[in-house]
Amino acid sequence: MKLKQLNVFIVGLGQIGGSIARVLTTNKSVVCVYGYDTDKSVSKLAEEHGYINSQAESIADGINKADLIILATPIRTTLKLIPEIIKQAKSNQTILDVAGIQSGILEIVSKQNIQTNYISGHPIAGNEGTGLKASSADKFKKTIFFLSPELSATKEAIDIVIELIKELGAIPVKIDPNKHDLLISMTINLPYMIALTLMKMAAGQESSYEDFWQLAGGSFKGATRVASSSPELTLDMFITNRENILGIIKIFQSELSEITEMISTEDENALRSRIDMAKTQKDHMNRVQNG
Repeated sequence: MKLKQLNVFIVGLGQIGGSIARVLTTNKSVVCVYGYDTDKSVSKLAEEHGYINSQAESIADGINKADLIILATPIRTTLKLIPEIIKQAKSNQTILDVAGIQSGILEIVSKQNIQTNYISGHPIAGNEGTGLKASSADKFKKTIFFLSPELSATKEAIDIVIELIKELGAIPVKIDPNKHDLLISMTINLPYMIALTLMKMAAGQESSYEDFWQLAGGSFKGATRVASSSPELTLDMFITNRENILGIIKIFQSELSEITEMISTEDENALRSRIDMAKTQKDHMNRVQNG
């Protein structure tokens, strides 16, 4: 089957789930997009705006109508839903999650009596916005979309998910789930922790400076942008990827200690070398990402 022949059921109509729905309905990419959210007002609003074609009365109702089931819920909610979803799904259906971890997800999947196709995914497309209001039809344009198929997933199921990812405008990248979670700990989780730390430090200094928040520079604003993200999603990331995060914190602390020593001893040569290296790597990253 091809994507255009499918009925799609999306569980969770927040920023990511809502954006997937909007692309599929706007482009008329599938037969029908069914949506479900625990907040019924969200499902209703999504249908009124045409982001979904129809509301599912329940998760079970949506599963019965779908060929492709997309779990777009917070990580720990996804972990709780997986046994229920797999138990109800049929062998010819495909399940795709878009959670922020993959090894933990697939570990839970492997413990189920799975007869369907399961693929763990992670679009690197979110921002600090929350809810359906933060969704958009161009959310995934030129973004990376990681996917880690469960071992029993068929080639046909994987191909359909890859077709879906391309339809969203994203770039599908297959990745080992453990490698994914380690990469995410450094590139997503650690920046969140730095933002939280900076905001706590700033809050402690607020009383010492008049108009402190108005005086904060662009670098501070950029470094703390993600602090505006959903507290629930941020907490989920930290708890479910705990081991990788603790490991990356140790590395970060070691690197920070080295820079601290350079400044303390006024080792200008070492500092310049570190600054030059950072600029070279950042310029290289920009060239790679901007094509």
